[in-house]
Amino acid sequence: MNFAKLALAAALLLSSLLSANPPPGIPVPAEIRAELETGLAELNKEIESLEQKDSHFIAELLPDVIIYWNAIHYGLELDQFYKDKNTNEFEVALEQLATGLKRAQALAKGNAPWTRKTGLVVRGYRSNIDD
Repeated sequence: MNFAKLALAAALLLSSLLSANPPPGIPVPAEIRAELETGLAELNKEIESLEQKDSHFIAELLPDVIIYWNAIHYGLELDQFYKDKNTNEFEVALEQLATGLKRAQALAKGNAPWTRKTGLVVRGYRSNIDD
């Protein structure tokens, strides 16, 4: 393949990747942003504490906690909160933080009740690429 065709293919790929990004979300009010950031800091502290423990049980289930930190962190960082007619995404975010904290605290005590639930259960995954 000559250079021009390769450059065109790369440009088309880049263009499709850039256009796949969602549009900017709605502004996060300062008081809600502060509450979310405080919750993120608290959850992060719990996560760091769990990471220090030498436990295969915790290490295997920690992604089930981290997924909640990631959801809120990247929602704020990438401006991805949207207005929905039926859902207040800020309330959902606060509920997700509460769930993440609840899971972290249960995991610290050697429990993981969400692993015994059936139906739709949010779980995390850590691949070799993440390490």
